Amino acid sequence: MNKYFLFTALFFSMTIPVLSQVPDPDFLASLSDELGTDLTGESDKLGKAGEIAKIHKLDTSQESNKKILDEIQLNIDDLRNKISQDTNSTNAFEELRRFGETIFSSIQTSFMPINLPNLDSNYILDYGDILRIQVTGKLALDLEVDVNRDGSVSIKNVGTVYVAGLSLAEASKAIVAKIKGHILGTDAFVSLVNIRDIQVILLGAVKFPGTYTVSGSSNALHVLNVSGGIADYGSFRNIRITRNDKLISNIDLYDIFIFGKNTALPKLRSGDVIYVSPKISEVAISGGVNNPMIYEVVDGETIEDVIAFAGGFSKLNKEDPRIIISNRANLSTSNNLYQIFSMNNYKNVIAKDNDNIYVPFYKQEFIPSKSVTISGMVRYPGTYFIEEGDKLSKVIELAGGLKNNAYTFAGTLFRNSAKIVQENFYRKTYQDTISFLSANLGNQAAGMFSASSDGALKIILEELRSREPLGRVIAEFDPIELRNNPLKDILLESGDQIHIPAFTDYIFALGEFNNPGVQTYNNNFSLTQYIDQAGGFSKFSDKSILLIDPNGISREIKPAFFGRFIESNEIYPGSVILASREIGKIRGLNYATTVAPVISSLAISLASLNSIVDN
Repeated sequence: MNKYFLFTALFFSMTIPVLSQVPDPDFLASLSDELGTDLTGESDKLGKAGEIAKIHKLDTSQESNKKILDEIQLNIDDLRNKISQDTNSTNAFEELRRFGETIFSSIQTSFMPINLPNLDSNYILDYGDILRIQVTGKLALDLEVDVNRDGSVSIKNVGTVYVAGLSLAEASKAIVAKIKGHILGTDAFVSLVNIRDIQVILLGAVKFPGTYTVSGSSNALHVLNVSGGIADYGSFRNIRITRNDKLISNIDLYDIFIFGKNTALPKLRSGDVIYVSPKISEVAISGGVNNPMIYEVVDGETIEDVIAFAGGFSKLNKEDPRIIISNRANLSTSNNLYQIFSMNNYKNVIAKDNDNIYVPFYKQEFIPSKSVTISGMVRYPGTYFIEEGDKLSKVIELAGGLKNNAYTFAGTLFRNSAKIVQENFYRKTYQDTISFLSANLGNQAAGMFSASSDGALKIILEELRSREPLGRVIAEFDPIELRNNPLKDILLESGDQIHIPAFTDYIFALGEFNNPGVQTYNNNFSLTQYIDQAGGFSKFSDKSILLIDPNGISREIKPAFFGRFIESNEIYPGSVILASREIGKIRGLNYATTVAPVISSLAISLASLNSIVDN
C-alpha cells in the first residue's frame, strides 16, 4: 500500500502550485463537515499551539484567553505529575526517610488519653482523683469522694482513709476493709470516676520543650505527642524519665515501634522530667529489606541489628547474596569506597555512624495474565489464558481442536499491535495530505478544488479520513501444516482474536458488475466465467479486478489481450472478486494510478470483514 500513497503524494505535488486565493465555496460545501474543517484549518491539528495562535488571530476576549490558558496549564500539570510518578516508580535509590519521623506528625488521638476513669488497677492515686464508693447491705450508700491534698478520702459514717501513693487496687482494699470494720453486714465497691491532671517537664531534643499539663494516666508517648514529637537531632532510643532527681526509666522507642516490646510505659506523676537525648549515630539501609530507611544505632549494635530494624530481608537476588557497605570510616583502608560481606559473615560487623548499607535484591513484577479469544469452528470456543512463548497451535489445541467443517484457509487473526501500526500509518498519511492541501487551497489552476471536478479528490480525502485499521495478521491455521512446518506457527500475543469460519461453497462478485452478488463456487470455473455469470462489467467499470483470497491476500488483475484475462489465477471458495469503478481522469493524471489504489484498499477491508463471517 505504501506505493499507492506515494503515487497520491506525487500527484498532489505535481499538480498543485502554491497560491493564496480562496478555495471554491461549492467544493468546500460538497465535503463532509469533518473533512471541510480539517482542510480549512478550523480544527486544531497542532493542539494547544493552535489555540495560542487563535488568541492573536481570532478571539481576543479575556474569557476565551483565560479558558485556553487554563487548559494549557492543566496539560502542563498532568505532564509534570506523570514525570514525577515515573521518576518515583523507577528510582531504586530514592531519598530515604528517617525512621519515626512521621509517627508524631500524624493525627492520632490514641496518643492522648481522654480524662475518663482508668481501669488499670496499677494506677497510682493522688490529689485530684475522684473515687466512687458504693456500699450495699444494711446500709446503702453511693458516694463520690475526692482525694484531698493530704492524700485522704473522707467517707460518710466511716471516716478517713489515706490513699495517695497507693495503686487503685490497694486503695480499694483499704477502703472496703475500713467500711466493713465500721458497718457490719455491708460490702463495698470502689471505682475511679475522674483522673487528675498533672504537670510534667519536657526537655532536650524535642520540637517544643516546656511544661505540659496532661492527664494523670499519661505516659511519655502522650507528652511527646502533644509537644510535636522528637526533633531532627533527637534520639528515639535514649529518653530518660526522672522523678525527684532519680532515674526511673530509660526508654528505647525502637522496642515499641519496631518490636512491640515494653508497651506498658510507666505512668507519669506531677513533677516528672522527660529528657530526650541527642542522637549519636545513624546508618542508612536500602535495597532488599522490607522497610528501607535511616536508623539510629547505639554502641555495639551490628549490621544484623540494622537489618532487623528494617524488617528483615525482602526478595534477595539469589545470584548475588551480598551486603554492600559504603563508608570510609568502616573500611580497612582509605583507598576502598565500599566493602562487601557475604550472607555468612556480616552478622558480627559493627554498625558505624554514616554507614550506607545496600542489599542487592530483585523486584518481583506481576505481569498481567495473557489471554486470547478463539471463536468459530472449534469444539470449545472462548477465552484462553496463555503463557509467554505459546503459539497458535497451542490455543487451537486448548479449544479442543477443529470441527469437521472448519475452513482454516479463511481463518483470521486480529492483533492489537498490528492495529496500532496501521492506525499510526493511516493517521500520518491523512495528516500529511491535509497539511499539503491546506497550504494550497487557493489553487484554481489545477482544478482540484472545484465542485465541477469529478469528485475524485473528495473520495480520496474522505477515504483517507474514515479508514479504520483492522490489525489483521496473515497466518496459517491448519494444525497439520503447523505441525509439519513449525515456522508457520506464529507466537501469540495477549488480546489476539482468532476466528475460524465454517467452509463456504460460494464466492462474492462485487462492485461494477451488471449483476453483482453471491455465486455458487465451481471448481471448474475460470475468472472470466465468474465475470460472465455476474453479467459482465458495467459501463462504469475500468475493467480491472481485485481478487481477494479468503485468507486476506489480494491481487490486482488487469485484462491482458483484447480485454481477456489470463486464466492462471486460482479462485478459492469464499473469495471476493471486486470490479473497480472508473471515476475518470484528474487533470491529466490517470485515475488508475491515483484513485484505484484508494478504492482497492476499501476492497481489502471488505474482504477482511467477509472472511470472519461464520456461515
